[in-house]
Amino acid sequence: FFFRSQRPKQMVSPTNNESLNAPPEPDAVDEVVEARLLFTEAEEAAQLIGSLGGGGDEAAAAAERVCTILDRYQEQPGVLDPALELLVVPLLSVVRTLAHAGGAAVSASLRPPCRVMYTLCKVRGYKTVVKFVPHEARDLEPLVGLLGTLAPEDGDTWQISYSLMVWLSMVVMVPFDLSIIDSSAASAASASSSSS
Repeated sequence: FFFRSQRPKQMVSPTNNESLNAPPEPDAVDEVVEARLLFTEAEEAAQLIGSLGGGGDEAAAAAERVCTILDRYQEQPGVLDPALELLVVPLLSVVRTLAHAGGAAVSASLRPPCRVMYTLCKVRGYKTVVKFVPHEARDLEPLVGLLGTLAPEDGDTWQISYSLMVWLSMVVMVPFDLSIIDSSAASAASASSSSS
C-alpha cells in the first residue's frame, strides 16, 4: 500500500493463541501514523479554501493551488481521508454563503470553490466526499434556485452544476415539511396575517 516491503504476517491458528493477545506490530501502527502524515499540505489547503469566498483572481489562484495539491494524491486518495472534513466543511460553507446571498455575480464567485469541490470528488470519489456535505432542508431552495440561474450553454458552469447536484443529492434525501423551504408560501402567510 505504501510501497515498502513488509514482513509476512503471522498466521493465527487455534494452537497459536499467544498471537491473539499480542500488541499490534510496530509496522501496523507506523502505517496509520504515516498515512496521517502523508497529506502534508492539509493545513495549506485548508487555509486556501478559507480564502475562496472573496472571489476574483485571488480566489481563482487559491483554487488552482488547492486543485494542484489534491491532484497529486490521485493514485493514493485514501491519504486524504483524515483531512476530508477539514476541507469539505469550510468549502461548502463558502458555497452556502454565496448560494444564500444570490445575485447576478454569484456564478463567477462560485467557480473557484466548486472547482475545488469537483477536484475533491474526482480524486477521492463523491461517495466518500458526500459524507461530509451538510444536509439541511433550508439549503434546498437556494441550491435549486442557483442551479436554475446557470446558463446551460455556458461551458464554464459545469463544475458548479456538478458540485451543487452532489450537494442536492444529500439534501433531497432528508425528510422535511415542504412548507419550511417554500419562501413564497412563508411571505404569503405573513402578508395575509398582516392584512387581517
